[in-house]
Amino acid sequence: MNFGPPGVDQSQNASMVALRCTIKQTTLCARSRIARALAAFDARLPRCGRVELQTRRCLIALGGTASMKDLRAWCYAGKPFRRWQCFSIRRALWKLGAVQIGRAGGTGRPAIYRLAPTP
Repeated sequence: MNFGPPGVDQSQNASMVALRCTIKQTTLCARSRIARALAAFDARLPRCGRVELQTRRCLIALGGTASMKDLRAWCYAGKPFRRWQCFSIRRALWKLGAVQIGRAGGTGRPAIYRLAPTP
C-alpha cells in the first residue's frame, strides 16, 4: 500500500521521508548550536577588537616599539587617512597598557609607543 503522493513508489517515498528527517535534524542541530553560542556569550565581558589586536601584533612584530605611522599602517592597511583612526589606535594602546616614550622627527612628528613592562 502506497501512502505517499500519487505516482511515487514506496522506495522513493521512503527516501523522501528520510531526506525530510535529515533536513529537520540539521535545522534543529544548527538552531541548538546558535542557542548554545548565544547563551555562552556575555556582552558585559571585555572583548579584544580588531584595532586592539592589530596594535598588539604591530608592537610585537616591531620589537616592542612603534610609531603612530607604523601602527596606522598595521591597523588600517590600504585605507585612506582619517583623523578618528589615530584616536582608535590611541584607545587600543591605552587598553594594552602601552606608554608614549617620545616623538619621532619629520613631518607631523608621530608619537612613539612601547608596551609597558609586565610585573
